[in-house]
Order: sequence, then C-alpha cells, then structure tokens
Amino acid sequence: MCGIDGIIGCVDGTHVTLSGLPKNVEHAYVDREHQHSLNVMLVCDSDLFIMNVNANFPGSCHDSYVWEQSDLCYFLERKFSGSHNNSFLLGDSGYGLKPWLITPFRNESPARERRFNYILSQARSVIERTNGRLKNLFRCLNSERKLRYRPEIAGQIVVACCVIHNILISSQMIARGHHFFDEYAEEIPDRPINPQANHFDDGEVVRQRLMDLVVN
Repeated sequence: MCGIDGIIGCVDGTHVTLSGLPKNVEHAYVDREHQHSLNVMLVCDSDLFIMNVNANFPGSCHDSYVWEQSDLCYFLERKFSGSHNNSFLLGDSGYGLKPWLITPFRNESPARERRFNYILSQARSVIERTNGRLKNLFRCLNSERKLRYRPEIAGQIVVACCVIHNILISSQMIARGHHFFDEYAEEIPDRPINPQANHFDDGEVVRQRLMDLVVN
C-alpha cells in the first residue's frame, strides 16, 4: 500500500484499563497516565486483521520491552538468522531498530529521511485504525471503561475480543473474494538465538535500502 515490499504488519502497544487489583500487585500496573492497566501488544496487517496479540504485561512496561519479550520477536530473529531477511514489521520510534522491525529516523535532518518517515507513518496508521475499531466494538477495552477482573482473566478477555474482531474482519474479506490460510506452522523458540546481538547496524542497512527504493 505504501510502495515498500516486505512489510508483513505493523506493531504497537495499547493500554486496557483495570480496576480492583490486589494491593500487593497494583503498583506494577501503573501506566504513564497513572492508571492501572495492561499494556497490550497488537500486530495487524493492511486489512486491520490482528495477526498477533500479547496481553500478558502490566501497564508499567514500555512497548519496546513487551515486544522484546514476545515470542514473535524471537520468531523473526530466528528467521533473520536463517537468511530470511526480506520480511519485517513497522513500528514507531519507541521501538528499537532491527532488520525485522523498521522504525522512523529520529533526527530526520535530510529531506529524504523526512519523506521516508512520512511514508512509514502513513503505513503505520493501520495499527491505529485497528486499535480504534477494536475498542469501539468492545467498549470494555476503551479507556472510559475498566475491566474489573484480575490481570490474567483480563488478558484472556482482550484476546477473546481480538478473535471476534478477526472473525468479523475475515467474514467481510471472504465476501470480497479473499481467502485465509496458515502460512507459518512451525515452533517458536523459547529464547532468542543470540540474546547479546544488537542488530541495530543490520537494521540501519535495511532501512537505508528501503528509503533508496521509495524516496527519490
């Protein structure tokens, strides 16, 4: 949709507000708005279909931390280590640049970098629309409401809402002639291939290549 081949989805975090937490754990769930919440990681495609959800982390955790601890991050690192380096996600500047997770330039001094950041922001708008549609459909996930359950149950509710969201999206797409299939059916490792690897320089190479392709 934005002229960049290889994008498989966009990732972002969203907060789901909780209430009635036990006193001994509530401090861990205080987010940047000074409310108790879950920090839910969502990954969607261009059709607003939720490809991955992680609702296991408290609101005090940063988006990048949730991402780095996720099985999906490990899965894509393993793909990259196996020379499968033509697929990646898009994230905002809160995430660390990796060859499998492309983020905007922070300083964007040259005009080409500003243009590339604009193209990325247009592409990443799908995750914002996905989050908005999900929370409009399920008002219990909206910041105006609160899930009055312990975090483990609240996380299961979030995942259930995402499943129903996907059923509605897929039914609309099937009506337009789309077909769904499971493209990847393999085990995800319990830990990254190399926990010490930074891969920032590899990410810089990939991002520069993409910018050369889409920005004149």
